[in-house]
Amino acid sequence: MPHRLLGRDDKGPQRRAPGGKSLNPGKGYQNGYRQGDREPFKGQAEERWGGKTIRQRLTEALMDREMTAHELSREVGIREREVVMHLPHIARSVASEGKELVVGWPRCLKCGFIFKNRSRFTRPGRCPRCRETHIESPRYAIRSR
Repeated sequence: MPHRLLGRDDKGPQRRAPGGKSLNPGKGYQNGYRQGDREPFKGQAEERWGGKTIRQRLTEALMDREMTAHELSREVGIREREVVMHLPHIARSVASEGKELVVGWPRCLKCGFIFKNRSRFTRPGRCPRCRETHIESPRYAIRSR
């Protein structure tokens, strides 16, 4: 049997999940997630926050208490990476209101090293002292100056 080259429009065999659903990204997928998988979670967040923007929701959540990016993502109903992307903008917005976004220092859970001079909002990948990757997530809060 001759080898068949795939043409431009031929995407090859379709991958299937056990239930027979297609695993190929396309219609019904958004940012790598099936739309049905995330809708109930987003719906609960929408009920609580009404018509506010994501940054307004994050700002309001951080006014109440200190939270990690994971806790914020659960609270507001967005991915953890999206929370970290919004934090620099929130820091500038609250600064104009006379408040500041306070970032709690991440800490290595093995040797206790504290990342005091870290300027990024993300969690460090590994400890410079012991090279361990088990690191506590930074905590964020909004406080008046």
